Amino acid sequence: DNKNDDELFVLELGEDDIIKSLGLGWKPVVDIFQFNVSISDKNSEVTKRSLLSALNSIFDLLGFLAPVLVKGKIFLQQLWLVKTDWDSPLSVEIVQKWHQYWSDLNALKTLQIPRKAVACAGVRTEFHGFCDASENAYGACIYVRCKVPSGIWQSRLLCASTRVAPLKGATIPRLELGGALVLAQLAMKVANSWKIDVHSFYLWTDSTIVLGWLNSQSIRLKTYVSNRISQILDITNTEQWYYVRTRDMTRLPRKSGME
Repeated sequence: DNKNDDELFVLELGEDDIIKSLGLGWKPVVDIFQFNVSISDKNSEVTKRSLLSALNSIFDLLGFLAPVLVKGKIFLQQLWLVKTDWDSPLSVEIVQKWHQYWSDLNALKTLQIPRKAVACAGVRTEFHGFCDASENAYGACIYVRCKVPSGIWQSRLLCASTRVAPLKGATIPRLELGGALVLAQLAMKVANSWKIDVHSFYLWTDSTIVLGWLNSQSIRLKTYVSNRISQILDITNTEQWYYVRTRDMTRLPRKSGME
């Protein structure tokens, strides 16, 4: 019996075999992650509760699907303006829009994400974070950039995070500031996980207003802005923040082909 307990059992896996955990699939042979979104039955009743349950069924801890899922969050936020009960059927127009969005998620099955954040041992590794905002949402992402011995730079998305903008009262500069705060907090999480100094990160924004606030004396700023600037500077310092043009921000590598 002891001999049998000590035997080494070999699990044979093919290239297309997937190990699933918490909604995320891993192909060990090719070493990539994949998402498998279960498309709901169009004949099933659509309510606020069912939509929220469907969106929360997609487990995306690192935010690889953030640009896609935030659209669903915005949809749900706008849905709260419709004064219906949690379990009351929604209008035909709303249901059609939801089914269109949800069916588009089927394209995520083609998305392949390398498990290794750093492709190979490089001579230099950098962490670059970007933040941005619109009238509907704001967020941030972090890329790890590695220079291989041949001199070529390689970059991969490490993680991302988004927030839905308030329905009222938020200006674009304040939302950009919210994005900068999300980026600082995301950088701290990555730094703690990788056991590196958060002050080694390069942080980028296309908002000159936010950069101005970061370099201003907090006593001159309004309370809302001052509090968030203080939180950002508790984590990072002003020398880490750089300006990137909006048109260059849109050229960043994308993990999904979905618009």
